[in-house]
Amino acid sequence: MKNAVVILVGGKGTRIQHILPSLPKPLAPICGRPFLGWIIDFLVKQGVDDIIFSAGYRSEQIKAFISKINKKELRMCCVDEKAPLGTAGGVLNALDSSKAVFENVLILNGDSLTLTELDPLFKSFSDASIGVSMVGVKVQDASRYGTLAIKEGNFLEGFEEKKPGRGLINAGIYLFRKEVIDKLPRANNISFEMDVFPS
Repeated sequence: MKNAVVILVGGKGTRIQHILPSLPKPLAPICGRPFLGWIIDFLVKQGVDDIIFSAGYRSEQIKAFISKINKKELRMCCVDEKAPLGTAGGVLNALDSSKAVFENVLILNGDSLTLTELDPLFKSFSDASIGVSMVGVKVQDASRYGTLAIKEGNFLEGFEEKKPGRGLINAGIYLFRKEVIDKLPRANNISFEMDVFPS
């Protein structure tokens, strides 16, 4: 089964621009190397060999970083957003522009990393009725995040507002079947979190 992988690296990182005024957030130095390098290593260790980057803000820096990675087993390409497209719009643009051939697409944010095995995500697709799966993370204090409302059988019921206390939050890792991706509107500024999942 062919899985495409798209990493979203197009955001401006507005909240941290005062710290990194000339650097895209995925390239922030973490433990001596750009954060994006840690994400790539995480994916390679789980068998990923082909990655598409959806870039926007300072995309030339993302491309320069990718060009320096010397992993023979890994194919990578970077697709530019000509204008902000939102999370879902960026993924659709990356898949369409790269002419990716896939049955499923794994989507990750380029500014966060949840160290977890991805096998359960892929195994969820053994149920043919499931078209989208996501990774949730249990946190002690969900006051900084919206939480996931889950019903019986681990099905997403909705998104709840920020509230203190324990909660299950969206890790920003999604798996979509191609037929679901194909049905999404090719429109400017479409968001998974605000548009796709709620509808």
